[in-house]
Amino acid sequence: MKNGFVVMMLILAAGFYTSAQAEGAHKTKKLNVITTVAPLTNIVRNIGGDRIDLHGLIPEGTDSHTFEPAPSDVKYIV
Repeated sequence: MKNGFVVMMLILAAGFYTSAQAEGAHKTKKLNVITTVAPLTNIVRNIGGDRIDLHGLIPEGTDSHTFEPAPSDVKYIV
């Protein structure tokens, strides 16, 4: 769990770094971010604010251990 969190934060940081570099060319383009569990979604929403398009795959209050994604959720990942 701890390693997964670190990896997610590194990916997020890399995305923000890349987005910041391209900001001069694409000021209106938002970074697409997908998170898994609700606590991560809340953290990323607080960090990214209006600079990101955020989608949390697992709704708040849902057990992440038994969650089954819908086939339509793949549109957020691709």
